[in-house]
Amino acid sequence: MYTLAVDMQIRLTLAVDMQIRLTLAVGMQIRLTLAVGMQIRLTLAVGMLIRLTLAVGMLRRLSFRETTSATRSGARGA
Repeated sequence: MYTLAVDMQIRLTLAVDMQIRLTLAVGMQIRLTLAVGMQIRLTLAVGMLIRLTLAVGMLRRLSFRETTSATRSGARGA
């Protein structure tokens, strides 16, 4: 009878250990999910940076065209 009680105690201890490991695994899964969320935010930030770079390029082209046309207009007026 005592041996059965010890055996049940060992099984209970192992079950608790498995529960702790499962809890830790769930914690790791949550951290992984958060890391994926951060990766998505980083990807979106890179996309915004690319759009900003393209916008700056468009502004430079527009500014260059205005400067060029203003120079040509000035040359015609003189």
